[in-house]
Amino acid sequence: MSDTLKATGGVVTETVGVAFDVMKGAIAATEEVGTGLILSTKSVAKGVVMGVSDVGNVIPRSTLQDFQSDRGMLDYMRMRTYILSGKEGHKRASAGPLSMKESGGNEEIVPPVDAKTLAREISFSQALLLEHGEFQVLCAEAWQIPRTLWEIGRPREMTFRQTSEGTGKTLDLDEFDSHYLHLFLWNKDKSEIAGAYRLGQTDRILKSQGIRGLYTGTLFRYDQKFLNAAGMALELGRSFIRPEYQKSYSALLLLWKGIGYYVSKKPAVQIPFRPCQYQPRIYGSL
Repeated sequence: MSDTLKATGGVVTETVGVAFDVMKGAIAATEEVGTGLILSTKSVAKGVVMGVSDVGNVIPRSTLQDFQSDRGMLDYMRMRTYILSGKEGHKRASAGPLSMKESGGNEEIVPPVDAKTLAREISFSQALLLEHGEFQVLCAEAWQIPRTLWEIGRPREMTFRQTSEGTGKTLDLDEFDSHYLHLFLWNKDKSEIAGAYRLGQTDRILKSQGIRGLYTGTLFRYDQKFLNAAGMALELGRSFIRPEYQKSYSALLLLWKGIGYYVSKKPAVQIPFRPCQYQPRIYGSL
């Protein structure tokens, strides 16, 4: 399947679970059909809006060979498309969940990303904020850490499922992840993600994405005057700490310290805020 990602006299683009090979007025599209794959050729329709200037980087074959299943590989490509849509200069694409499932129940969570691959990507990201013992707190944009973001989506889903808040999908990532910052706690001794927060600097998001680019913009009817008055605010959300790190406060305190460090470097950020969901089943009635 990775052969379809080769550029043959054209340009390879990344799209939702589909690899496009643009060549001489035709598109070769790989589509998943049942348990197998078929290769179909579709002619380029008149007025098709796919400019060569809007494509992303080629996904190396070695990256795709790391996946143990076609489903994992397709979800990774979908996530890369979200990241592409979040880059400056690209319009945000309308996107749904990573995997659509009509029936109820949880899908099997994807296998972890190779630890050495993660460590290598994190070391090159230059996103380190602070260190404490075996822990590092880092903050990066999605395009800087595509494999790490994929891995963040795994324990995020695992952790939320324990409180019946999981998406039920193979991992917990959405279209907002592509243009938000990701502050995460990395255990360098165990080479694993211990926890994370998602940060959205509202002035940047409003400028490039509009109100609907804010996650909280899907929950509340914001008035533009209110947002203008808030100025440079910081939306926090999608926070989690893996169950095995919940036995002490150190992981949470390090994440909070990382947020404080980030805000200290951005003095114009005056208002951190986050949505909160109340569950009577867990916390009791008011």
